[in-house]
Amino acid sequence: MAVSVAALVALSSCSLLQVAPSPVVTSSPHQTEVIDPSIPLPSPTESDTTVPDPSATPFGSPTPTPTPTLAPGTTKRAVSPFVTLAYWDASSGELDVSAIVSGIVESGGTCTASVTKGGVTRTVSAPAAAVSTYVGCNPLTVRGSALTAGTWTVHVSYSSKAATGVSDPKTVEVTK
Repeated sequence: MAVSVAALVALSSCSLLQVAPSPVVTSSPHQTEVIDPSIPLPSPTESDTTVPDPSATPFGSPTPTPTPTLAPGTTKRAVSPFVTLAYWDASSGELDVSAIVSGIVESGGTCTASVTKGGVTRTVSAPAAAVSTYVGCNPLTVRGSALTAGTWTVHVSYSSKAATGVSDPKTVEVTK
């Protein structure tokens, strides 16, 4: 009896091991695909049933360009310089300042670093340079002989014929 059951299982599983035949290519305009009913069909996936979002922006639609903000009391565009470095270099005895102005690319502007402690302010200026996607301030250096020890606040301003703006403050500790 055990041999009969084993033979029955072996014979019934033979159809499960068969591979579904490939479609036959003929010269007729209609092809018929043969499907083995013992092989389960794949169930639809999420990507097969995805419905396009009607609120999506169609390809090629124009993107609105933001209107530049004007600086108060002027016809110049408002920009925001960003101080990338404000560092007391004890070995040279100088305060080094670097900054960029993003959102604008132009030549002819000037960057000015103002360092303040108490009622004392020291300023240095340098020409700015257009870089591929922003304006870069050339290095601004305040000599240590013009500064006393303590915490100084640094601002960088940018001005050109078309734009103006002042950075957020940074603090630097001057040691002597």
